[in-house]
Amino acid sequence: MKKITVLLLLLFISVFSYAQVISLTDEVGNNVENNGACATYQRVGIDHDHTFLVTNNTDEELILGFSAELDKPRSTISEDDADLSVCWGTCGLPWSFEGLLYPLSVDEPVGLLFELYKARKEGVAVLNCKFTDAKNSNAVIFEFTVTFNVVNQTIIVADKSGNLVENNGIYTTHQEINVSADHYFKVKNLTEEHLILTLMVDVDRENSTILEDDADLEVCWGTCSLPWQFERLTWELLAGSVDELKLTLNDPKKDGVTILNCSFVDEAAETTVYEFTLKLTVGEYQSIAFPMINHLKSYPNPASTHFYVDYELRSNVGGAHLTLTNILGVVVKEEQIANLAGKTVLDVSSLPAGIYFYSVKIDGKIVETKKMIISR
Repeated sequence: MKKITVLLLLLFISVFSYAQVISLTDEVGNNVENNGACATYQRVGIDHDHTFLVTNNTDEELILGFSAELDKPRSTISEDDADLSVCWGTCGLPWSFEGLLYPLSVDEPVGLLFELYKARKEGVAVLNCKFTDAKNSNAVIFEFTVTFNVVNQTIIVADKSGNLVENNGIYTTHQEINVSADHYFKVKNLTEEHLILTLMVDVDRENSTILEDDADLEVCWGTCSLPWQFERLTWELLAGSVDELKLTLNDPKKDGVTILNCSFVDEAAETTVYEFTLKLTVGEYQSIAFPMINHLKSYPNPASTHFYVDYELRSNVGGAHLTLTNILGVVVKEEQIANLAGKTVLDVSSLPAGIYFYSVKIDGKIVETKKMIISR
């Protein structure tokens, strides 16, 4: 009896640690962690909706309360500068969005919508948000922060974590000697028109100490260029869309820096719309935990019969597998990942509807896990 009790307790702990009571997904499919933060971007004077998906990870209906509070010390945009409302089941009036109550059924994700209207100046509105369980004395079960960044420019460039690379600013990367590293950036069109942009990249040779003889550098913006030949890369950026800019520095042989002066040029208007400097630094950074996965994205989610995973791993990883696990932690599907980048398809037509987790395992260790839903 004692052994059974211990096993049940361990099972409860494993399930609880594997899945929060609820999960929150942003508009591009990334999970927002409990006590985590999410950054959004929009242009001055343009209305924009920011949508999140809230999922019940339990086996019973939840009655959730939602509230958001403006973090005034960290905000530069307030009620006088814009209109902000929140829709969670019902819509809150502008800047009055406390105590929104809504039932959250099992396996039926509900949208949480923030609307920021007609912001009249640059700055940020920071909201401290929380979900409470109305059935359990309004206990707080999930908290997160949303930062609304409003800028007065045509496009923005942000790193993989959502940190803005300032216009006319400098962004610094870090990688180890003799290691290839991909540095990803998102380029977003904040206008309501399609833009045809040309990326101009110039190596600051006077201040760079790593050049062609010391490493191979490749830039991908729409198409990939050959190493150290990346002038005038032109790509169409659709209205409101996000595209990826990737720089790969392959096997640098020494400490030092490569400094790139970058600019996006609107050929039609004959104007430079964005400029920034990338400083690629190389050294012995033993204290830095370099990610083993550069890119991981799945679709459709929810899925019914098949589930696709796009992935890209670091070039120096060992054997890799993609596993699909149910909410009890049991592996129900596993596929070997043969290449460093590609697409894997999982046939889930025979699996029961419900919540699952897909993970990338490298050398037997799980390095990243995300949630998926099977729905019929």
